Amino acid sequence: MKDLSALVDSGIRPDVLLPPKVESHVEVDILESHLTGRHAEIRFMALIEAALGLQNADAIAQSSERVSALVFGGADLATDLGSGAGWEPMLFARSRLVQAAATAGPVIGQNDNVIAVNSFIEIDLLGQVNAEFLLGHQFTAPGGQMDFVRGAQRSKGGKSFVAASSTAAQGKVSRIVPRLSAPVTDPRMEVEYVVTEFGICNLRGKSSTERARALIEIAHPTVREELAAAAEEAGFWWSEGEGAPSAPSGAAGTIRR
Repeated sequence: MKDLSALVDSGIRPDVLLPPKVESHVEVDILESHLTGRHAEIRFMALIEAALGLQNADAIAQSSERVSALVFGGADLATDLGSGAGWEPMLFARSRLVQAAATAGPVIGQNDNVIAVNSFIEIDLLGQVNAEFLLGHQFTAPGGQMDFVRGAQRSKGGKSFVAASSTAAQGKVSRIVPRLSAPVTDPRMEVEYVVTEFGICNLRGKSSTERARALIEIAHPTVREELAAAAEEAGFWWSEGEGAPSAPSGAAGTIRR
């Protein structure tokens, strides 16, 4: 309460507060009752660091429109739960927070100018993204990736990016592939900007042919002809000449303003 009073008295108005160890909606109610007037637009990112907070995650997420995110405090939560802090022991806790945030409503998109940057393991020529499966096994959980992919695009002035190097395994494996070999993390119509070291392409509103050509343009040069042949075999286009087709005008390299 001393920190909260000091903030009000200081005249400073931050955009976001990160209240620690939030265990129920009561803490959010206290923040709202004190941060009024010129502080009424401050949003809260509730830090969940205790078992009680995890149990009450739904109520915390839905307690106010000013709660813009739930933040996972893994180290303190592991201590409170008496568990390890590794990925597997904390997987349920992470998933629990993602579920609570998702069911509370599209809070990410309520913020202006959200820029979401997520990574991918592979993306196919349709724009479908795999960000969780590797070599036939679950490598990681999807977490809140889809929430941010969608939320950023709903945000006024927001943009959503998925980014990775064009190859893996020291250049032996292309991350841009003809078709995914794993579950889809981000559906093709939800993917906006794709980034590799060879450029950026915007898949929003593109046809399957335009998507394939734009993605081939930012693939590693050593696999472009192979990808073009796979795209032609799949029926994305019919070849009009030798080599990989060039990207259609405007298919790659632009970011909407």
